[in-house]
Amino acid sequence: MKITDSMQCDIWYQALLERAVEFTGVFFVGVKTTGVFCISVCRARKPRRENVEFYNDFKSALDAGFRPCKVCRPTENARTAPAFVEQALRLLREAPKVRLSDSELRQHDISPERIRRWFLQNHGITFQ
Repeated sequence: MKITDSMQCDIWYQALLERAVEFTGVFFVGVKTTGVFCISVCRARKPRRENVEFYNDFKSALDAGFRPCKVCRPTENARTAPAFVEQALRLLREAPKVRLSDSELRQHDISPERIRRWFLQNHGITFQ
């Protein structure tokens, strides 16, 4: 679905400019001037704000007539989790019956708040 909330789009545009890893797969940006759509970490030249449209899934971007970017390959790389999420999942796999506390996450340099936000945004549930 195309996202029309200007405040949300401004946040996502800033994430696109910063190549924010934590937004990978959260949104897809269609570039009107080139006809391609990308994910937040794309290293291609950044478009101007008035030339982009935001979508919450890549199917919507495809339906709108955009093709996948050959640089970031959004259809292949959209669901890869950021490194801090992979690290937390690795900790869970090592001890699946143990609940990870906030202090344990911090000991491994993982922000509990950040991981909860990421899971809520991407999966609709918190990490713990």
